[in-house]
This record gives sequence, structure tokens and C-alpha cells, in this order.
Amino acid sequence: MLISDLFQYPVKGLSEASLQSVELDEALGMAGDRRFAITHAKSLFDHEKPAWIARKHFAVVAHSPEIGPIHCRYDVDTQLLELSHAGSVILVEKVGSADMDAKLSEALSSVIKDGQQGPYRLVSAPRKRLTDSPTQTVSIMNTKSLQALSDAVGQPLEKRRFRGNIWFEGDRAWQEHDWVGKAIEIGGVKLFVNERIERCAAVDADPVLGVRNLSVLKQLNQSFGHVDFGVLAQVEKPGLVRTGDTINGI
Repeated sequence: MLISDLFQYPVKGLSEASLQSVELDEALGMAGDRRFAITHAKSLFDHEKPAWIARKHFAVVAHSPEIGPIHCRYDVDTQLLELSHAGSVILVEKVGSADMDAKLSEALSSVIKDGQQGPYRLVSAPRKRLTDSPTQTVSIMNTKSLQALSDAVGQPLEKRRFRGNIWFEGDRAWQEHDWVGKAIEIGGVKLFVNERIERCAAVDADPVLGVRNLSVLKQLNQSFGHVDFGVLAQVEKPGLVRTGDTINGI
């Protein structure tokens, strides 16, 4: 079983960065993933004491499918965040600048019409990734499970619908579910698989069109008797993971 893709999502809800290798560690899992998130008008995120909070307080595809097609680039060295939509750059700004929130609100308001309303702010939390889970886990997904679900739906499904960190080429569909409560190794990195990922309406949204166009969640339940896709794992032994590495059960 080989690792086929490594994805890092600098801003929660926006597009991924495809990596050839990445360091995993016990403290953050995958540093740089969901480093930032975007709050909306009804968010209860505490800007004075930033900490992890549930996803409903951020702009996310489940509630604002329009953001799915926003292409995101973040340069760690320059701290420049660039957002593009429909072939046009809608934001280029240094994170932390005085103008960031105003420019971000203007950019996202041009995209989000029916979803979570602004004003919007780019936020982060010290020593925390703003994932859907309060644990600092990485998500692992199986290309064979994706193929099985695509067959059930009746058309190919994009990996971006499921926003996974690590994709592997499995021996069979859903074998990742058997790993819950067990350890796995990728190269020299050891991970403990905590739980299956229960899915929501986000998987019904087309990441290219920015609209809900398929009943993926319903089909997942009807065809396989659950609404889970992928698993979450905590890093127990850190190290470098590369595409092409082998994933093994222990």
C-alpha cells in the first residue's frame, strides 16, 4: 500500500497544497495544515484568547459551498496569502497586515452570496491547527474507498471533496476502518488511528463549481451502511513522510 498524495490545507475551507514530502510530529500532526481559518459574522471565536473551536464558527464548505473553488496559496517565508477565484486573483496580502481583514471581507463577499455572511477575519490559534477535531490528528484516506463510493454515486468523485491529508492506494475499500484502535507505520513514522471520520453535507458540494450537486452523503449511507470516509490518526513517532512510501499495519 503506497502513499499516492500528501495534501496540506493552509486555510481551513480553501484549496490544498500538494506536497511530495512533509514532516509529521506529535504536537501538531501536520504543521501548516489548517494553520488559518476564516471567521464570519456569527462566529464566537475569541480573538483575544484564540483557541480551537468548532467548525461552525468558520467559513466552511458545508455551510458556504461557494468557497470550495477558491484557490489558496500561502508563502511561509513572505507570509503572503493569495486567493484566486474563477481565474482571477481576488486577494494578495501579507498575513497580519492592517488591511488584511478589510481586503479579505471584500474578496469573500464577492464570492459568498448564500452562505455564511461577513465581515470575515483570518485567524489562527497558538500551537493549534484549526481542524474539525480538537485533537491534533492527520486524516488518512483510501483511493479504493473513493473508487467504491464513486461507483455507487455513478460518477468520479474528486479527492478535494474529502479534504484528506494522506491518501494511500489500498488493497480493498474500507480497510482503513479496520485500523481504528491500532497503530500503523508510514516509512519510519508511527501513527495511532483514533477514529473514523463521520461526514457531513460538505461532501455533496462540487469543489470546482461551488454548488451542492450530488447526494454523496445519502449514497454513502445507502450503499455502505455508514456515513464515514477516512480515519484520523495521532502521530506517536515523528518523521518525514513522502509520496511513494509504504503504509503498513503493526
